[in-house]
Amino acid sequence: MVENFIQFVQENKILFVNFRFSGLFGEQKQISRIFDSIDKKTLTNGVTIDGSSIKGWNNIDNSDILLKPDLSQFFIEPYCKDKSITILCDVVDATEKSIYFAGNFVGSLNVGSGSAKNVLYVAEQIKSYF
Repeated sequence: MVENFIQFVQENKILFVNFRFSGLFGEQKQISRIFDSIDKKTLTNGVTIDGSSIKGWNNIDNSDILLKPDLSQFFIEPYCKDKSITILCDVVDATEKSIYFAGNFVGSLNVGSGSAKNVLYVAEQIKSYF
């Protein structure tokens, strides 16, 4: 799947790749990278970002999260000056590898992995904003 995605990007002369995800309160966020700086490992394992910089996400001492691309969910941005492609991403805890949010922008928390502390943590984070 990774090779097919790379071939698609090269054939369509895509310059930027946007890694889009849903924030804690359902808003869409993204980071963008130049396609030439992305390798197969990044597309397979994900992009690490600092979750403490996102409102309501993680504390500074436990802030790394992964944006894990779902290569079955992407589209070419129709209104960008420079050709860009957007990949929808799951938000994953970088340490435990458990999914916080699926990339479908519904913002549903995945508790199927048996990690009740994540539910408690998110509930405490939400409570701190009200």
